[in-house]
Amino acid sequence: MRNVLIVIDDDADSVTLIKSALEECPPFHTMLVGNGGPAGLAVLQQYAAAACSGEERHTLVLLDIRMPVIDGFAVLDRIRNDERIKHVPVVMFSSCNDPATVSLAYEGGANGYLVKTASFREFQESLYAT
Repeated sequence: MRNVLIVIDDDADSVTLIKSALEECPPFHTMLVGNGGPAGLAVLQQYAAAACSGEERHTLVLLDIRMPVIDGFAVLDRIRNDERIKHVPVVMFSSCNDPATVSLAYEGGANGYLVKTASFREFQESLYAT
């Protein structure tokens, strides 16, 4: 069984922060990165095809909301409407902590919501708590 983290974020600094946060205690065997909405959808399609092969995996998608071209809400909608991957937990990840945005994430099918913080340690604790 493999643990897979799929990160979809257009900000390279955020991706680096996530990688650094997971290095100290890596719960995931594999980290797949989609740099933005379109690239994230491509990663998800590859993952969905591999998931159909029958290999058992524990997977988590960490999904940024504010991205150009295709935002996180549109990506979340595609995940929840794809029979192959709709069961995969999705945690939305954004610098926005507006209650209306958080509510939209949960209404769209998100399993969790993390606020990007300036503190590495605080972010790391939030990530592990998810």
